[in-house]
Amino acid sequence: SMQLYIMSNLGGDIDYKELSLKFVTNEREQKLIVPDSVTECWDVGAEVMLSSQTIDHFAELVTKVTSITPEGDGMVALGLEDSAQRWIVKEEEQEFSKPELALLSRNIVFKGDGEHVKEKGAHLQVFHTPNQVQSINGIEFKNMGQLGEKGRYPLHLHMNGVLKDTTLSKNVVRDSFQRCYVIHGTHNVLLYDNIAYNTTGH
Repeated sequence: SMQLYIMSNLGGDIDYKELSLKFVTNEREQKLIVPDSVTECWDVGAEVMLSSQTIDHFAELVTKVTSITPEGDGMVALGLEDSAQRWIVKEEEQEFSKPELALLSRNIVFKGDGEHVKEKGAHLQVFHTPNQVQSINGIEFKNMGQLGEKGRYPLHLHMNGVLKDTTLSKNVVRDSFQRCYVIHGTHNVLLYDNIAYNTTGH
């Protein structure tokens, strides 16, 4: 399918009777070049998300890595499933911006039963633990959160006061029914390299 966007700041009615479209085939890139540091935690079979390359921010693509090949100079080439190969356009042909690449899969998965209980997934809450070290790193949270229920979020630090050296990093919240990472009444928390994908709320 194709979407056509016509943007104009001229105001008033515009007549496009003379508009014609021409489809041009071009050769697509067959690989995605990324820094070789991804090989520390990425492997064949990993699920990834490529963000939209156009003004349609819902035009992202979720796919899987099929190969990882050294390219030299600290870079590797990611082979992706066939559907993704046709989706990646050459840098000089991109209309708006380069896509961002996010690793969606993790080895450790907390998964709610959201497929059977609509909008009422699981939730993880750390509460009333002042002066403690909390480390939640490298976990995938899927089908979590409970829509419309106060305090029922995928990952929720609640009224902990001042914590020590606490980190939430390299986690993925996806297919959430209510928000993603919520910090309430809690201090000294460092959040970095986290992903939220397809969430209801922020």
